[in-house]
Amino acid sequence: MHSPARILLASLVLFLGGACAGTGSSGARGGSGERPAEIPAAHRELWQAWTTEAPDWPARREQFLRDQALTRFFVENLTRELVQAYLGGELSRAHDGTSGRYDRARAELIVLGEHAVPTVSELMVLGDGSVALVCAELLEDIGAGAVPYVAGLLEREDAPARRRAALLLADLPRTPAVEAEVQESLAACLREDADWAVRAASARAGAFCGEAVSNIPKLWERRFCWKNIIVKKQRSTHEACAGTVSGG
Repeated sequence: MHSPARILLASLVLFLGGACAGTGSSGARGGSGERPAEIPAAHRELWQAWTTEAPDWPARREQFLRDQALTRFFVENLTRELVQAYLGGELSRAHDGTSGRYDRARAELIVLGEHAVPTVSELMVLGDGSVALVCAELLEDIGAGAVPYVAGLLEREDAPARRRAALLLADLPRTPAVEAEVQESLAACLREDADWAVRAASARAGAFCGEAVSNIPKLWERRFCWKNIIVKKQRSTHEACAGTVSGG
């Protein structure tokens, strides 16, 4: 059974198929696709305050984050704004200092942090390649706060969702508080997942154990009898290179 968030975002992905032709900031929609006139006044006012860059926006943000319904409404519409702007090429222009819709929406989602993680994560696993990449890079910038939700995606029925989650976990900073649980989830995927791409991504993510990268080869050799594991972490690409692997 799909969660309401996944159903909503599946519709969002379909809706965004024609977004390339659109320009300008789009009107907000409610959680079930309502037009602006059909959604509560507080929701419309919140969206207008953001789109018009209201001077008191930081205070408004602090206030609406106390309201779960308003937070969900704003995050979902801001994510929609982000993807529409990306597909429409409405990015910042360095030569004149203009802040594009995409960059502004992205910056706000990063500020929202953990509040934005569920929506952005669901779109990452449901979106096409370019949308998924945009969402994954955004979650990387949100950082450690995204780890618990992304790790939970390893249990999804869809193999591509599990693969994308494992790939992203290799690039997210993981705190000691969650590292053991994440490692166990990755270990389960490596042992049991029927999809080889998920197993490969899980092995890569498991090699990056938070800050203790140097301790991982022994850990994974002990768990899975891997030999001669070599891990090389590059800041820009975060690629892991594995040496000879044997089962003995």
